[in-house]
Amino acid sequence: MTQFMQTPAAQNDLEKITQETMNLMKDATTTGFTTADGLTGFGLEPVAKLIYPLVTPFLNSIPRKNAGQGSAAARWKAITGFGYTKQRPSTSFGAAGNLVKTVEQDFVAPYAPLSLGDSVTKDAQTLARGFDNLRAKSGVKTLYELKTGEDVMAIGGQNFALEAIGTLTATYSSTGGSITNGGASAVTWKFAVAARTTEAYHYGGPGTTQGVNGDDMLTAASTAVTVSVPAGATTGSVALTVPALVGAVAYDWYTDNGTGGNLYYTGITTTVNAATITAAADTANAVAPTADNSADTETFNGYMATLVGAYSSAGMVTRGTSSARSSGSYITSLDAKTLTGNNGSIQEIDNVLLYLAQNFQVSPTRLVVNPQEAFNMTDKMFATGGYRVMLQAGKQQDALTGGTYVENYINKAWQGQMLKIVVDPHVAPGTIMGVTDMLPYPDNTISSVLEIETQEEYTQYEYAANRQTGAGGGPRYDYEVRSIEVFKNYFPAGGFLLQNVGNG
Repeated sequence: MTQFMQTPAAQNDLEKITQETMNLMKDATTTGFTTADGLTGFGLEPVAKLIYPLVTPFLNSIPRKNAGQGSAAARWKAITGFGYTKQRPSTSFGAAGNLVKTVEQDFVAPYAPLSLGDSVTKDAQTLARGFDNLRAKSGVKTLYELKTGEDVMAIGGQNFALEAIGTLTATYSSTGGSITNGGASAVTWKFAVAARTTEAYHYGGPGTTQGVNGDDMLTAASTAVTVSVPAGATTGSVALTVPALVGAVAYDWYTDNGTGGNLYYTGITTTVNAATITAAADTANAVAPTADNSADTETFNGYMATLVGAYSSAGMVTRGTSSARSSGSYITSLDAKTLTGNNGSIQEIDNVLLYLAQNFQVSPTRLVVNPQEAFNMTDKMFATGGYRVMLQAGKQQDALTGGTYVENYINKAWQGQMLKIVVDPHVAPGTIMGVTDMLPYPDNTISSVLEIETQEEYTQYEYAANRQTGAGGGPRYDYEVRSIEVFKNYFPAGGFLLQNVGNG
């Protein structure tokens, strides 16, 4: 094999030619490079930004503790003192006093796991090298998502079914919509409604597969109500109302479009127990549910469920429909009416506070509301006067600032106790929750009325690298963030719900 060796002289000649060429290029007149050539740097900042809301004020306010002992349910006993026969203390000399009645109640609250998962392929991790650590970021974003869902469950998880929906009322109007009838005789339309819990409001709904085991998490639809649409009607609408369903925060509305066939989802979900249907439903939408799937048997009962139902040895069960529940809590519906401002306060809230003061000698410590209700409450209170403006020390007072916000609410029935107004987006619009965090009763041994007790705190599991056939199948790392917990409410009687509050 012949080898060609380059002499030192030849090497020097090559370098000389190269340098001469470069000099000529510098002196030559040329169009040069422009930005259109695409020869630019790529100024990518390292690490992807987590622009993800983590707004969980209700969850953040609840103390957490580890159960210490393994168990399928948390159990406790209480001497309630409610429901007893009051005994007159006056008595004659030499006579024994009346005996005090003791009322003891057992409480059982089953634990439930909360868990979400994610995965990162090995190829994705490799190609992100020097930019971001996808495996670490996967755990963080999964924890954030779990905490967001945990806030929803702490507010509105419910492992028992809502009650059956009452009789629907429908009123036809010849104006206000496009419910028409081009025929020569009247046509009968049918309408129905189904209801959702807070959990179903966020994770379920008609036609979705996000519910428990793939169901829609709705109640069975109400018995259909009929409306006659007259012949020749070129416009029309139907106003619907249904009796408030205790614990429901949203209602889905259905119609058969005058065909006498299936009732289809109209595309309208309201957070009050009323709706106006102005157009025919899309027949590609989901049909009205015939079975009740409103219970999530895989979860614990959150705050609203502890007010709606009552603890028992079988878990949580519903108890009647009166505003004063067997749990002692107060639940009432405004039936789509708006809040009533009254001398700087809200009449409907004052009514509940007076009830709690008179019956249980207690005052809630905060109101937890959707941003919509915070907005409406502020407007109602400022429109009727009677409020106090709290000036903050150190602030410039000579600058005008537009807008107002009510941060606290004074309980006129309980020595002016201040209630904090807390905004939580996971409380459905149209619902106001009253929460009591502390009890004034002597020797109650309850440090906090609300508590989350865990068998397992937030734990991240990273499974061994694995694979499966197909896109995204691997090699990959699978992750899961998990907890096992229960929500405990030691005094449901101290809470209240105002529901079906109209917007405005």
